[in-house]
Amino acid sequence: MEKGAVAAMSPKDHGGQRRLPTSPFPMWIFETGSGAILAANEAAAEAYGYSRDELLTCRVHDLCPPHVASGGLLEMLRTREPWMGTFEQRRKDGSTFEVDLAMVEMGDGGGSAIMVIAYPALVHREDGAR
Repeated sequence: MEKGAVAAMSPKDHGGQRRLPTSPFPMWIFETGSGAILAANEAAAEAYGYSRDELLTCRVHDLCPPHVASGGLLEMLRTREPWMGTFEQRRKDGSTFEVDLAMVEMGDGGGSAIMVIAYPALVHREDGAR
């Protein structure tokens, strides 16, 4: 997604709910204080093995294996600095997969919500696995 497209998005629709643009990539918005997922697209629900309604009851750490969640991922996401990095993620069934996560703060700079986009991992790990 282009930077201009992210900046042009309104973090709320007319009903006061968080909304996401249509995308083939998994996307979700989470609240920075609690890590609660406020919105998610269908691609995210499919990638993580949840229904969309189930995904909206999760927190960011629910999408990460314990070693990633305890490694400070949420604190890194809370820095509010746009970034992209490769992370291991966890599906509802406990299986894991790697994605490149891109993050951007939503709204007017108040920092209450962050949008995350998950792209297929393109970086090779040191052991040569993908």
